Order: sequence, then structure tokens, then C-alpha cells
Amino acid sequence: MKLHACVLVFAGVMLTVLPASASGLRPDTTWVVTFDHDFYNWADPHIQTFQLPPDSLMWEKILLYYKIQCPPLPGDCDPWDRLGHIRVVTTDTSGTEVHTEIARIVTPYDITGGTRPDSCIWELDVSDYESLLHDSVTLRHQITTWIGGNKGWIVTVTFAFISGATPLEPFQVTNLWTHEYLVFGDPDNPIESFLQPVAAPIPPEAQGAKVRAITTGHGQGNTGNAAEFSNKWHEVSVGAEVYSHNLWRNDCNLNECSPQGGTWTYARAGWCPGDKVIPWDVDVWHAVTPGTSVSIDYNIQPYINYCRPTNPDCRDGVTCTDCDYNYTGHTEPNYCLHAQLILYRERMMHLSGTRSANGVLLSWPAWPGAAAYWVFGEANTPYFEPVLTPPHPNRLAVLDSDVTNWDAIGGAGDPLNNWTYVVYAVDDAGLVLGKSTRVGEHDFAGEIPGGR
Repeated sequence: MKLHACVLVFAGVMLTVLPASASGLRPDTTWVVTFDHDFYNWADPHIQTFQLPPDSLMWEKILLYYKIQCPPLPGDCDPWDRLGHIRVVTTDTSGTEVHTEIARIVTPYDITGGTRPDSCIWELDVSDYESLLHDSVTLRHQITTWIGGNKGWIVTVTFAFISGATPLEPFQVTNLWTHEYLVFGDPDNPIESFLQPVAAPIPPEAQGAKVRAITTGHGQGNTGNAAEFSNKWHEVSVGAEVYSHNLWRNDCNLNECSPQGGTWTYARAGWCPGDKVIPWDVDVWHAVTPGTSVSIDYNIQPYINYCRPTNPDCRDGVTCTDCDYNYTGHTEPNYCLHAQLILYRERMMHLSGTRSANGVLLSWPAWPGAAAYWVFGEANTPYFEPVLTPPHPNRLAVLDSDVTNWDAIGGAGDPLNNWTYVVYAVDDAGLVLGKSTRVGEHDFAGEIPGGR
């Protein structure tokens, strides 16, 4: 795998390839180009490692811009609608590779010639994946095309990191179910057996929770024309709470990636040709309790596909047009389903400290919009409250003599063992914008261990 470092700070030339909405982004936006004019003509995934901004920085929002265009002559676009995914590749504590989907699109039908656009671009909000999108990141991108030759797609994926700080930060993303092909409507292969309840632990520091389902229905020529053209309810249960919606897009005729060839205006189960897939997000915070586990389940409206080759009562041309799957007008009904639990906690600066010969050096990342910082050193009660201003707003040297004086005032005991520190970011009016993690003087040989 190659490591790519392509971090660009806001530049006007970048905006010429992005949608109109991007022109409203602030000049402190950091741009990162990842997959750059990648050519796809087969379903083999492209896996690369990229250098994203460091974890120490804070973001108000992270946007992903996905641009798709036709290869130059003698090449051409793949004229069929194909699924496309972007997933972050990580490794869990057992060494198992984990793929977390952050974006899904469906390629358009033919967009070449006449008034057709030749290229399209979509904006996706990927802010909930902040905990995954920093430093060195491996991305897996795939378009399920088998067109081959010089036909296919050229894709460029660009991230926009918008500086700022939200009150809560998404700190954990857990895959609940990851299924590329869930057969729908076959009693001999029930979909329920693949969507078993999951026991999800909720950490004590959690202050928000969301279930996100990225689901698209596929297959046609079946009973009810499932699953691509069949409107079914999908539900998520979290503990005792049940949330439901209909997996259906009836706005395909309004698609900006148009005009296209084919049936691009038809409503579909959770997607439109030539558009991003919009996740179903459910705020489940009031259904969970921090410090405990909760059961999460996914259910789909009951359905039987009678137009299947394993149904002994199916009759070609009588009960169904065709009982066998022919992979043209009659394909097996199925869903592509990835669901995640996204957890949030109070956003904090990471405060670190290093022991020196005569004191401690504290350092922390900048809080966007902060005019100053208040550093509190405390044993039993806080005593130290200096206000730091540029040119060095993100670090402070605390001498042993300072700590000795504070300890004498408060009678807190041994300063080398008892003192802890916390930093508050404030605005011009002295209002607190955010705070840091806390650190204590427990390891004078090196870095001070930090905690929330």
C-alpha cells in the first residue's frame, strides 16, 4: 500500500470542480484529495492509505465530495447503475480487519452526449466519522461494475475539514450489521437469521447516541417487484424503543445528475441512479443508559417472493413472468445493508504534560475561536488561573516553585503527587467555549498521563 500525503488548505482553484454549496465554506477549510482521477472498469476494490489532518485538530464539520466522470474517447462511461462504496479500513483488538462504510453512491445511467452532464458530483456529510478520519487512514473504494475495457468511471474523492468545535464529538463508531447481499423473501433463507439482535455497550462518558442504517434494495421481476421497486418499512429497536421508516426514494426525478438514459426517474428502495445514498439516522439517546449495554435489533416488513425457482407452485407465464432468475429482467430480491451505532461525548482538548528539570510543560491543541486560555492547577481547590495570550497560546511552563507556593496556601500535601491541571478555552468576553482533559503529576520521568 502506498502512503499519500495531499493536504491542501483552501484554494480557489479547488472550488472550480466542486458543487455550488462548497463556495460557502470558510477560508479556514482544509482540503484533502484522496482517490484522484482513479479509473474503475471492474469490481476490484481500490485500497490506499492517505494522510489526513492530525487528531489534535477540531472540526465543526467534515464533508466528502465524490466526483464521477466519463473516461475520454475512445473510452466511455459504464451506462448502467452500479453501487459504489467508500469504507475506512481499521483493525480491532483481535487483529481482525474492520470495514466501516462512510459513503455510498449509485452511478448514473448513460450521461454522455446531447444535454447529458458527462460528470456528476455529490456532497456527503461524514462528520460522524471524525474519530476515524485523522492522521494515516486506509480507505477502500469500490464500484461494482464489470464493464471492462476502456469503459467505466473516473472518480475523485475530496474531503473538506471545516475548522470549528461542536459541543459533542463523535468518538466511537461500531458496526452492528454489515451485509453486501441479504436475500429477501425466501422462506428457506430468512433474512431474520442474518439480522440478529446485537448487545451494544454504552460507555460511561457517552452523552449522545445514533443508529445509522445505509440500506439499498435491489432485484426486480419478483412478487411486488422487490426489492428495488418495492416500498417496505424498516425498523430499528433499541431497548424498549422502536423506530420505523419506509425505505423509499420518490424524488429521483429531481436528481441533479441528469438527464440520464434509462429509468432514472423511477422511485426506488432507498436510492436513485446517479445520486448519493442518504442514510437513515435515528437519535436513540433517550433509549440508552451510559455504563450499561442495550439490545439493538433490525427488522424488515414481512415478505415472501413467490416468483423464485425454489417455489414449487411458481408457473412461468401464469403465476409469474419467469420463475428462474435470469439476471436481466428477473433478479433475486436483496438488500445491501450496513448499520452502525455512533456515540458522542463532551468535546475536550487533549491536555498533555512533560516533566522538566524544574517543573512541568503543559501543552494542548487550539480551540477554534478561543481568545485566551485559563489554566487551573489544583490539589483540593483551584488556585492558579493565568490567562494565556499569543504568541504562545497553547503551552505553559509550571515551575516547582509555583506548585510549592500553591501548596503552602492550600495545605494540600505533597505537590509532586497531588497536583492536577485542566485548561479552559474562553472567548473575548470570558465565556467558556470548552475545556481540556485533566492530567496529574504522577510520572515525573516522562509524559504526564491524561484522563477525561
